[in-house]
Amino acid sequence: MKAKQKGFKDFWTIISKTGLEMYKLRQESQTTTEWFDVTEILAREGRDWEDFSQRLAGAAEIPLPTSKAKLKT
Repeated sequence: MKAKQKGFKDFWTIISKTGLEMYKLRQESQTTTEWFDVTEILAREGRDWEDFSQRLAGAAEIPLPTSKAKLKT
């Protein structure tokens, strides 16, 4: 049984978005609800990183630090 059939509502894809058009991505993967750029995720900076980390923390019920400082690895 697929995740959507099990009732999951969020489907995230992490991909290199450089040079890609979002409407084409949406056509190719209609189930994906959020797209995140892998470069920003790995660098831990940028709009996609901020959105991804907030959504992940919210989904896992993890409080985020109040400062915008980079997270330490």
